[in-house]
Amino acid sequence: MGVRGWFDCPSPSHSTGAATFDTECIGKSRGGNTTEIHLVVDSGGLPVYFELSEGQRHDITHAESLVDHFKEVSIFIDDKGYDSAALRQHVTDKGGETVIAKRNYG
Repeated sequence: MGVRGWFDCPSPSHSTGAATFDTECIGKSRGGNTTEIHLVVDSGGLPVYFELSEGQRHDITHAESLVDHFKEVSIFIDDKGYDSAALRQHVTDKGGETVIAKRNYG
């Protein structure tokens, strides 16, 4: 007896480039399509984990999930886009140290 119902298969409209409700981590800007790669590396600089987001999405929205992916964090080094007191505290709670440039508010 066969099973009838909804299946997770792309419809013909998707194969022709039709719009979907999912963002698929492709952002839109004046320059075209954009994607950001949030990359975690080990002490030797080798990639160990990554997440993708739309180009217009703020970096800080992925910060805690990057930290939470690991049981232990020793040092979190990043740029001003990740400057947040909450993130600094989150990394400290995991036993790590942060090295993040402070934002210039003036």
